[in-house]
Amino acid sequence: MFVEGGFTPAEVADAAGRGPAKIFPAHVGGPRFVASLRAVLPHAALIPTGGIAIEEAPAYLAAGALAVGIGSGLPEDPAALARLFGGVR
Repeated sequence: MFVEGGFTPAEVADAAGRGPAKIFPAHVGGPRFVASLRAVLPHAALIPTGGIAIEEAPAYLAAGALAVGIGSGLPEDPAALARLFGGVR
């Protein structure tokens, strides 16, 4: 699946008109920015990505995100990463 996105409200609204919209880089505005976008785009499926740490994900979900994309915020240690996803401990 291709997920369009942007950062400005206009870019996100345009992308959300065609399906889920990625907000990048989400760490710049944080969960409050996601909540603000939800206020003006109540039916948009928003997926914040970029600079989000794993422990911040619940705040983004509480702000109205459909999902959260995490890359650089994942643990680098293979064992810690496996534990995060229920793998070998």
